[in-house]
Amino acid sequence: MNRDRGHIANRILLILLMAVITVAGLVYVLFTTSTIIINDTHQETTISFSWWGNDDRNSYTLEGVQEFMEKNPEIAVDTTYSVWSGYEQKERIHMMSGTEPDLMQINYNWIHTYSPDGNGYYDLYQLGDTLDLTAYTDADLAPAVVNGKLNGLPTSYNATVFYFNKTIYDQYGLELPKTWEDLVADAKVLGQDGIYPLYMDRKHLFLSVLAWYEQKSGKTVFSSDDGSYIGDADTAAQLLSLYQTIIEDGVAPYPKDFGFDSYLKAKAAGAGFWASEAARYTDDLTEDGYEMVLVDPMTTKDPARSPGWRVKPTMLYAISAYTDHPEEAAKLLNFLVSDPDMASLQGLERGIPINRKAYETLTEEGTLEGADKAAGEQVIDRLQSDALMVPAMEDSDVIDAFEDAGDRLLYDNGNLQDCAKDLDENWRAIVNS
Repeated sequence: MNRDRGHIANRILLILLMAVITVAGLVYVLFTTSTIIINDTHQETTISFSWWGNDDRNSYTLEGVQEFMEKNPEIAVDTTYSVWSGYEQKERIHMMSGTEPDLMQINYNWIHTYSPDGNGYYDLYQLGDTLDLTAYTDADLAPAVVNGKLNGLPTSYNATVFYFNKTIYDQYGLELPKTWEDLVADAKVLGQDGIYPLYMDRKHLFLSVLAWYEQKSGKTVFSSDDGSYIGDADTAAQLLSLYQTIIEDGVAPYPKDFGFDSYLKAKAAGAGFWASEAARYTDDLTEDGYEMVLVDPMTTKDPARSPGWRVKPTMLYAISAYTDHPEEAAKLLNFLVSDPDMASLQGLERGIPINRKAYETLTEEGTLEGADKAAGEQVIDRLQSDALMVPAMEDSDVIDAFEDAGDRLLYDNGNLQDCAKDLDENWRAIVNS
């Protein structure tokens, strides 16, 4: 009898274990897709390649990798791709265990997170015989250089840009805004009909608050030298006050209460977003008959020394420091950033390419046009004036702490000084510890 019970218990345990494994597998499949692309011919070397993106990016990247395989039949590519949500968490595990793909798409701040000494990724300068770096200037590559080691290749540069719906502004007899003060005044007029002057997601709202503060004070919140938080409780209080002005004066809606669909329904007369998303934010409205106009980044009246805005690489490609096949990975990387066929497939989906060969391909094809072109060219112009993005400015924990303090101030009757004190302490713990 005891043996029967033990046998039954073992079967139940086995069934439960199989269920757990099945659920885990389904969850992984939901968020990650892995494909091994092979040729009919014998493969001497297999390398792995990962990226994040939407269906369009996945489709053209897979097509490009297949073409690379046809041109390089001695190399097989194991591809893994997923949506952005959860991508970094998964890659963090790989980075910490040294099991990351041979070639990977990375975010700019990952270099400082995973390679603070320059040894976290392969030094691409060592692959100059395979990887053509003559298509870049030293300034193009500078953000990815750590201790003299090139940790990645930027695909393009990005920054917050502003497009406004001139049709709506004309209807209300308003000039397109140039300053934050203009937006506050515009909100009093447009708000009477439930229209916001500006729509931004939470990251761009945070970056806007930082920019406005730096413009007014001439001080920076995060050090450009070492990325540390260099503010204090008074800094935090001023930032929260500006955030309060933007929300309570109706300049922009609270992000959790206003979605992208509302923006496309012209419930906001403008938007701040990444330059690489210009077409997404303007094409549908243009088709609906609205005139969308790119303006200079918002500033303040009588600004202090800092322009306040930052630029950054849109994304980068990096090779694992632990790869067994650096030359093959570099060959694929070179194809992805400079091959004419790949440039045609990619178009402007990853922004205006800074690789000169890819740029020439798109110029000859007439691809560089429309809102993406205008926004991308503005970012390139701003490389001369705007500082480089400090990774902490995009840190989700930093933004969460700011959002939590702002919520307490706006919706929980929080005291400004108390909220500022907590924010200051939280940022020190997150950034400086």
